[in-house]
Amino acid sequence: MLRPLYQPLANDTNLRTAFQRFGGNAGLWYDKFCDQWRRNPRKQGPLDWSLETFESQNERGQKAIVNPKTAWIETVAGTIGDRTQLDELQRRRAQLLETGGGTALLFNTAGPFATGLGRAHPVENGFAWHHTLGVPYLPGSSVKGLVRAYVEYWADDEAEWKANPEQKKADIQRIFGPRGDDAHAIGSVIFLDALPTGPARLKADVMTPHYGPYYQDSTGQTPPADWHSPVPIPFLVVAPGNTFQFGLLPRRQDYRDDCRKVAEWLEQALHWLGAGAKTAVGYGRMAKEGSGAGRSGQAQPPEGPQPALWPKATIRYDAGRAELSATLDGKTALRKDAKALFEALGSNSRKEKAKKGQLSADVKVLLHPDGHIELLEMVPPA
Repeated sequence: MLRPLYQPLANDTNLRTAFQRFGGNAGLWYDKFCDQWRRNPRKQGPLDWSLETFESQNERGQKAIVNPKTAWIETVAGTIGDRTQLDELQRRRAQLLETGGGTALLFNTAGPFATGLGRAHPVENGFAWHHTLGVPYLPGSSVKGLVRAYVEYWADDEAEWKANPEQKKADIQRIFGPRGDDAHAIGSVIFLDALPTGPARLKADVMTPHYGPYYQDSTGQTPPADWHSPVPIPFLVVAPGNTFQFGLLPRRQDYRDDCRKVAEWLEQALHWLGAGAKTAVGYGRMAKEGSGAGRSGQAQPPEGPQPALWPKATIRYDAGRAELSATLDGKTALRKDAKALFEALGSNSRKEKAKKGQLSADVKVLLHPDGHIELLEMVPPA
């Protein structure tokens, strides 16, 4: 199979050897130079070359599993990033934040952190790489969206908000900016990208959906049965115990109080909701530097039930049992005696979709330490 871009560098036998020996932008390597395409002897024609897992035989005639996707992910597993470049970035950001009256916040990953899974990639799940540094990062827009979602749906600890609910809406619009296509205003706080403070440790992870046909059937006729085959899907994550720097800047000096409020909300949002992808199943939780959590590389056990926001969960209503369920990433939250919650769906079209398991909606759930997930309420459409 001819690959003109994969030319040897200097005296190295291939591009991978050169990358591993001399270093470089891991993001560019991971996104652009995948060389794990394999020929499946059981297939013919254009589909015989792919990255799909298949069974083969080794030189001794023994059965062997060929998994090209995992093999490619493993090429960047380990420590990624140039410490000199990252130290220089931290110095410049510190100067920027100090000059602008902003705040630098350090958080440790308390568990796996997945960022950019929705990006296109040959191994099916992408990864968010900083373009010039080649390290994982969380865009400032994502940080802003996380904090805003937490404040809108969960934060009610401000005394003036309890006395005057309209004040909460006004504060949110001032700090984050108004929503809508016709809104041409900006918020009072600038959110910088979250970047690792040193070389980041990455590892391969795997998700194993068991009910693929059930999720893919839009008619609602396929049950989530035990006879469906699980399909392992590998993906890349940041390992626990990595430190990320978040930065907040006031757009004007009289907005410094807003910056302080957002810093508190950010800490709470990273603790309760998590950042990045797969937060509904515990990924992306972070603890503030110095809190004692996350540094050991082990996720800290939660104390009591944890609230969470599930975006675009699949809603199903069982009329016979009067049960409403929400499913996301293979996890299901259940609400019994849910007739009132079902009626709150509003229109008949939404109710009919819920009966068929075809309704998609944002929901609030409660994650219990024993693994039970309770459906709390539906989030009204924006």
